[in-house]
Amino acid sequence: MKRFILALLLIIPLLASADQGNAMRSGKALGLFQTVGLSEDGYPSSFLSRLGAYQYTDDTGLSLAKNSASLDPTGSVGIVPYVPYNPLALQLQTTLLSNAKAYQQYAITHTLISDMRTYMRKVGASEVSYSYRQRVRVRGNPNPKVISWRVIIDAFGTPHYSDPKLVSDIQTFVYLAYTPKAVMSGLPASWAYPNAGKYTWNLIDKNFGNLTAVTTVDTNGAYDEPVAQTVKPYTTPYPAGCSIDTDGSGDMVCDPDYTLKCLIDKTSNASCPSAYKDLLTLITENGADGAYIDYSRQLQPVYDTVDNGDGTTSEVARVAISIDTRTWVKGKVYFFISPSGGAAFKETGRNGYTLLNQVDRYAVQMDGSYEFMKSNTTTTISPTQNFSKSVTPPKSDKCINYGFKVIDPFTTNTVYDWRNDTVNGLPQSAYTYVAPLNCF
Repeated sequence: MKRFILALLLIIPLLASADQGNAMRSGKALGLFQTVGLSEDGYPSSFLSRLGAYQYTDDTGLSLAKNSASLDPTGSVGIVPYVPYNPLALQLQTTLLSNAKAYQQYAITHTLISDMRTYMRKVGASEVSYSYRQRVRVRGNPNPKVISWRVIIDAFGTPHYSDPKLVSDIQTFVYLAYTPKAVMSGLPASWAYPNAGKYTWNLIDKNFGNLTAVTTVDTNGAYDEPVAQTVKPYTTPYPAGCSIDTDGSGDMVCDPDYTLKCLIDKTSNASCPSAYKDLLTLITENGADGAYIDYSRQLQPVYDTVDNGDGTTSEVARVAISIDTRTWVKGKVYFFISPSGGAAFKETGRNGYTLLNQVDRYAVQMDGSYEFMKSNTTTTISPTQNFSKSVTPPKSDKCINYGFKVIDPFTTNTVYDWRNDTVNGLPQSAYTYVAPLNCF
């Protein structure tokens, strides 16, 4: 008797293993499909199953073959309760998704998984998938959406599933464009972009066609890239998004995407601006399926690499300088006294920069995750800056000695030969025009 019991105990696992092996070798997949309609229609629903082989097409991807057998799962697999909502008091899609997840977890942790395993063995399938789809309406979007989630149990009985998602038949997206307020240090503030310090947003379709009018929000530059301090010792508090480099140099470094992250999700950092709606808020309030953001980087000059002549190079801003007038005016002498220090060397002109415009585009998902798509860079010529300068040359200097000399058109009053710019390191090509010298 003991030998019989022992033999039976050895046979049972073998039979179970053989049953599982037969299921794996059957090549058949079981699909369970539950659909629920809109609340205002009374939640019409259907529940069916199909058993057959997998097939792949470019149109539908991986799915059950069209000749799969239809089965009635009633009594074998319990129906998952639908997610209730009030069509007269629509919820935000984040709230609806949270409720859907709670219903999904309830079903999975109770009888759904065990029912699926039992039914899979009953019909001799290799694996089983459960598909839940419920049409709903969300606040902010006139088009219905679908709550969708799946559970798959593989041939080893292991369940796999992800959180419920909201998908749309007609997808809508928030499109937001941010323009920084500040320009690079050293550039005139008047050169700032149009709409500086503001963001605009509206709803678009998947082809970037406008669905709503554009709304402009003035943030006063709240989402400009953080700029590191360069003069030590640094003053505190440091700019938000900046810290001291850990490489031992003691230099301040900043995360160039710090404010971009804040603009997407204001909860990404405690120091993020909180007075304005972020992208996640706009997505939620408008029932959108995601967003695109065009984030313009700080306006700055184009830089050229210049040979210093000693084996080293420097990065020099590409400028255009026009010296419109150069004048030497003799000082008037009365009783051997020279008023105003004698002669004056004067010049007037204009200068400007070749400016770099860089716009980075990102795709943003409903959960706040984002992905870089592309960068668009263009160059423009800045507005010209007029200047008028005058210096008093040494008494021994003559007008004839100033044939190729100019006064620094930028911040200093240094006089130098424009053919060899030792002050700014600019090539001759930067001086688009140098007026002849007039001696009076």
